[in-house]
Amino acid sequence: MTVTEADLNPPRERPGVLPKHVRGLLLHEGLACRGLFLGTLAVYLIFGWGLLVFFHPGWIIGIGVLSAVLIASRLGGSDAAEGSEEFAFSLPPTRAERYLVRMSLGLAAVLALTVVGTLSIAFDLPQLAWGVFVETGFTEPFPAARPLLLYSLAVAIPFAAFGFTFLAAAEARTAGGAGASWFLGLLATGVVVLGGLIAERLLWGGATGLILVPVLIALGAGALGLGYALYRWKEGVARPTSVESRGGSFWVWVVLVILVALFLTFFAWVS
Repeated sequence: MTVTEADLNPPRERPGVLPKHVRGLLLHEGLACRGLFLGTLAVYLIFGWGLLVFFHPGWIIGIGVLSAVLIASRLGGSDAAEGSEEFAFSLPPTRAERYLVRMSLGLAAVLALTVVGTLSIAFDLPQLAWGVFVETGFTEPFPAARPLLLYSLAVAIPFAAFGFTFLAAAEARTAGGAGASWFLGLLATGVVVLGGLIAERLLWGGATGLILVPVLIALGAGALGLGYALYRWKEGVARPTSVESRGGSFWVWVVLVILVALFLTFFAWVS
């Protein structure tokens, strides 16, 4: 067999470009979650820009938290849910690369939804878009939300929910653990929100966001950082998902919707 110069000097990756296996992983994860991403985007565009139902930051908190826990549990716990972690860890992408790609993909989707959604409500962007074509009630500005901290919470709460859920999903060892990560994320977020509101009420007699917003952002980022540190040392054990364990997905969705509704109702009452 003749050895050529190309064999001795294989082409190198261009500086600043992701390795091929990382790009492949990013494409794979994006395709695996495209239905969830497109569904969330469709709901936001229809009700936010089409029908102008999302006229208050509370709507962004609701859809943001819901999308955050669904995306985080799907991306963070995909291998554990499929029982394929042992096989996945033997592939070229390292644990750190897997974690960072999935975290970045999900976090970008959640932040894009919440930041754009909050700005569109705060600056009446859908009305400006409608005003280019028609002059109707759709062009009337939204009333300002009170208290104003709701605008910052519309980004901070879903961010924290994503961080807590992604941590729980990434560290799950079984399909059941990955499936329960959304509940743990919601529970942790609810505890932090309640604790922050109580602390602010005791200190200043009402919600100000001076404690709650920084704590949500710090704990959400801390959860993602902790998950990264733990995931790099995680060992995968093959546990194929049984057929019986897949039959209760309908009730999982029902419980999830009920919990989100109760969380938002309680938050609105406390505020």
